[in-house]
Amino acid sequence: MSDVAKDSEDIYYNHLFKISSYLLNADRDFYQSYTAALNHYYLKAASLEQLNSNMESVVEQANDLKSIAEALQANVEYFKVRE
Repeated sequence: MSDVAKDSEDIYYNHLFKISSYLLNADRDFYQSYTAALNHYYLKAASLEQLNSNMESVVEQANDLKSIAEALQANVEYFKVRE
């Protein structure tokens, strides 16, 4: 497999796929946090612990996304230099 094919595979599968997966997870966690906040505010049905746990998950997912995006940016810069 050529270097370009290996680099492309790395970008698409190791970075973009992970970003997509983390975005979906973060979206789910954010929705759960939003739902817990509404339930707590209007119905007093959700605990603050549940809300805080969901929000911590959102922050963790966002930090993971940031790390992957930074690594992807480094790869993009690498390709710019090579051209």
